[in-house]
Amino acid sequence: MNNYLHKSLWFVILFVWSVPAVFASIDPVVFCRFLTQLRDRLEPGGALVGHNVTNAAEEMGGFLEAIQNDPGLKTTFHTVSEEGISVSIKSPSLEQILERYVQAIGGEKALENLRTRVCQGRFIDDRPYAGPQKIIPFETFSKVPDKSLVIMKDPENQEKEGFDGKIRWRQDNHGLILRENLERSQMDYFLDPHNALRIREYFPDMELMGTVRLRDHQVHVVENSRKSPHYTLYFDVKTGLLIQVGYYELHEYEEVDGILFPFRLEYSRKGGSNTYVFDDVKHNIPVEDEIFSMPEKGRADYGYGFGDQDEIIYLKTKDR
Repeated sequence: MNNYLHKSLWFVILFVWSVPAVFASIDPVVFCRFLTQLRDRLEPGGALVGHNVTNAAEEMGGFLEAIQNDPGLKTTFHTVSEEGISVSIKSPSLEQILERYVQAIGGEKALENLRTRVCQGRFIDDRPYAGPQKIIPFETFSKVPDKSLVIMKDPENQEKEGFDGKIRWRQDNHGLILRENLERSQMDYFLDPHNALRIREYFPDMELMGTVRLRDHQVHVVENSRKSPHYTLYFDVKTGLLIQVGYYELHEYEEVDGILFPFRLEYSRKGGSNTYVFDDVKHNIPVEDEIFSMPEKGRADYGYGFGDQDEIIYLKTKDR
């Protein structure tokens, strides 16, 4: 009778409340039948702890197999005593991770209020094999839903890359190129004022792969249909922030207009790194659609600069 009450009490607790932790001391055969319900009652990050997993491993075989194969649990075993214990941490769902990310950078409402983003900064090319370190000023312009322009102001070779929502193009001292690859880039994502709200558009068919240690952070690893390490996403378990996309590390989040923006993007590789340092980030400055369009043949390039009250000045010469 006491044993029956002991089991019943646990099940009352499991099915009535959402709990941060549960200590499993009931019949493992019975427990397996209710593992899914128990996991659902655990809070994300909560722990399911089992005991006698070493000295009673044969009798608990079904339970041990269940907690190791459940995709919603990350299980480790510890032999601090002869009995042994298992610790299964509940992972949040992909949807919960993405929702927390939106909240962490400012929330849906704050993001929806942004229509444009204009940035100025420095690109630091620190690859010893490519020569002395170079620091190149840059400007970026982006406008929802899908327009972007990046200008690298290298005195030796000014580069521009734009996307008007349909055509991607690139221009430098060697000429103008129509880019055939229309897939959105990591930089497109970083600059999009609505990026967190549209993350599934940039990285379709997401799949939560688990939790790992990355740069002293515990992170959720999310892959997607692009199936390339260049597009794997890493969300900080503690803060909820996106801290890495592929090989781009996102650092120095600061608040701008009610949202958090990473003021340093570092692309590390063997033999050096490339870093974008943002010195100024402004939102909702009027930006005309024409600056994102591919320059017409026989027409001079556009020039850009800041005027009074943060208005953008557009300069264009006549047809040659």
